[in-house]
Amino acid sequence: MSLIPKDCPFRGPKEYIDGDFIYKNAYTGEIDNFFGEETISSADGNEIYKTKYIGGFVCQRKQKINFTSDNTE
Repeated sequence: MSLIPKDCPFRGPKEYIDGDFIYKNAYTGEIDNFFGEETISSADGNEIYKTKYIGGFVCQRKQKINFTSDNTE
């Protein structure tokens, strides 16, 4: 977690190499609306892990929404 860029705090850094493993993170957007794909590959290019992600700020409504049902008969 200490390798997450402060200017783009989604998942990990753009690239990180640890021994025979290569982590890559390609992302687009800003903190309020972003998406990306991260992969982990072996040094010989074999892809071991891959995921896509999306995120951003949640719209905060000023009006409270009641999700409980009041169906009393």
